[in-house]
Amino acid sequence: MSHMALARYLELMPDDDEVRQTLAQLPPLPHPRPGMRRWLLWLLFVSCGVSTAGAIHFNGIPESFDPAPVTVAAVTRVRLHPVPRPVSPPTVASAVADAPPIVIRAVGDVVLGSDFPKHRLPGADAIKRMESLRTELRSA
Repeated sequence: MSHMALARYLELMPDDDEVRQTLAQLPPLPHPRPGMRRWLLWLLFVSCGVSTAGAIHFNGIPESFDPAPVTVAAVTRVRLHPVPRPVSPPTVASAVADAPPIVIRAVGDVVLGSDFPKHRLPGADAIKRMESLRTELRSA
């Protein structure tokens, strides 16, 4: 067991003397040096600089991006002729009446039979009904 696991257990069960004694018998944990974080950040900084220098060495310095000059064209006004409206717009009811019907067929999860714990598989008449159902669903 680790120091951390035993310490967390003692937070939940502070009256457990056996765990408290086991924790006291374990050797103390070594403390990390205080300058370790600073050293790791310095290492990260230096490695970023080295990788950037390598990228510039192999790829060259990127050229500066000069965008094309922007020209502004003169704005002109255009007058559009009004759109003529139809005399009698078609109604929604007539458009719906002309559309073919939509038929939706669906089947969910089906359990046709089981061997467990008793034999309950479908008989011959049920198999004939499933064949007619198969043709009905395939025509959908």
